[in-house]
Parts: sequence; C-alpha cells; structure tokens
Amino acid sequence: MEFYLSSLVLEVTRRCNMACDHCMRGDAQNKDISTTVIDRVLDSVEGHGIGSVTLTGGEPSLNVPAIQYFVDQVQSRKIGVGSFYCVTNGKVESLPLVHALIDLYAYCDEPEMSFFTVSHDSYHESVPKSKLYNALKFFNTEGHGPTSEEAIIREGRARENGFGKRQYRQEEWDIDVQDNKDPIWIISEQYVSVNNTLHIAVNGNVMPGCDFSFARVDRERVGNVLREPFKEIIARQISTLKLKEAA
Repeated sequence: MEFYLSSLVLEVTRRCNMACDHCMRGDAQNKDISTTVIDRVLDSVEGHGIGSVTLTGGEPSLNVPAIQYFVDQVQSRKIGVGSFYCVTNGKVESLPLVHALIDLYAYCDEPEMSFFTVSHDSYHESVPKSKLYNALKFFNTEGHGPTSEEAIIREGRARENGFGKRQYRQEEWDIDVQDNKDPIWIISEQYVSVNNTLHIAVNGNVMPGCDFSFARVDRERVGNVLREPFKEIIARQISTLKLKEAA
C-alpha cells in the first residue's frame, strides 16, 4: 500500500521555553520525536509524496535535529514535498533551524506556499524582532497568533485557565483509494491519498487534525506507528469509512 499525505503535521517536540496561559497543547513535556517515528511514516510515502508538512511542538526550534533529519530523509528517499509551515515563539534565534528550513525550502515543489513566522501577540511573552529570521525570503514578518478570545481554542492550558471561545472539533477522515473494489488489506500495490490533516505525535500516536492538546492525542489516538505498521492504521480507517457508506 502506497500513500500520498495531503497535510502532515509532525510534532517534533513537546518541550517549550514558554508557558503561555492560552496554550492549547497543555503543559510542556520533556519528550522529543525519535528518528524511528519519522522513518515509520516516511516508509509509507516513499515514492509518492506529502502535500504540505507542518513542523510543530511544543517549540519546534528546541529540536532542530529532528527537523533536519526529516529534511535529509525526504531528500534521500526522493519523497516529494509541496510546502511547509512552521511557527516559532522566537525566544531563541536558531541558526540551525534557519539552515534546515532553507534546505527544505529549496527542495519543496511549491516553495512559494511555504510559511515561517514568529508568534507575537498579547498572549505570548514579548520577544525582540529577529534580524536572523527577517533575512529569510519565506519569513512572514506579520507574525502569527490569536487576536481575540474567539480565536483561541479551548484546549489544554487554555481550558484550565478559562481562555478561548473556539471548541475542539475532530477532523473527519477523507481518504481516496485507487481501484477501491478490492479489499485494501489484500491489494498491496494500491495507491491511497489521505486528504485530511494527519497528526503524528512525538510518541508515534496518530490523530486526524491538529488543533488539540497533548492529552487528547494520547487519549483518542487512532493508532501508533511504533506498535503497528502505518498502513494498518490507515487501512482500519478505510474499512470504517466503507462500513459507514454501506450503512
């Protein structure tokens, strides 16, 4: 079974050097993604591609080696990547992060769609504007972050502190299967396109969507790439979708 992932969210770390009251992820954890988790996902898309990849955390600049490993692997495996999205809190300027993102930008099929910026708003700690990041062609100087209570997702620490008007909504599965007359678990050469956002946590947990707390993805995961092949996790979702359609 071969995959195309339309939108991959890679949680590279759960560490963070801020403790924002409105954080939807919740309290930081001393956990980083392993190269094994990255490999397990990329093994399934080798030869095909990823529409967009979001490099998230925690604070992604705290685990640049994982980002660089991902970049090196998609290049060596010749896995196409359309574009990327990455937001840092900007507390520490990271030259290694710049190098990794430049490598990824140069490799992307649609680099002009890539987005890198700093979270600066009334809910984050104030940090100086970055001269280093401003030098990047793909850096968005306008920044990123909630502008009001309505924009904050009521998850994680935001829920604990009474912040946020937006409620969590689970993203629906959207999967296309080529020649879906045959059972997905029999036809190994089938091509599968996962069109919804797919979140891969540091510990290998898999969840559709991206706007949820660490606790929710660990509690409501649909599978774990360290415990079963990635293709079996997706095959199970396809089987569930087919049962719903039949009903």
